Amino acid sequence: SDTHTMSGGVTQMNQHLAQTNKNMKAITSQVQGMNGNMNHLTRNVGVMTNDVGAMSHTVSPVMNGMRKFVPLF
Repeated sequence: SDTHTMSGGVTQMNQHLAQTNKNMKAITSQVQGMNGNMNHLTRNVGVMTNDVGAMSHTVSPVMNGMRKFVPLF
């Protein structure tokens, strides 16, 4: 009966390992998805940075123009 108990334990361990394996695969695909999202974010931030750069070019002349009228800046 010791052998029976042991083989039962091994069977259970194998089931746990299979489940862990499935979980690991799920996590891996989630991480890959996250990496994809990060790449999108990075690209979007790059675009945003360019937009902000373009905006500051537009804002500077406006601020300079305002300085003439409002000596607060």
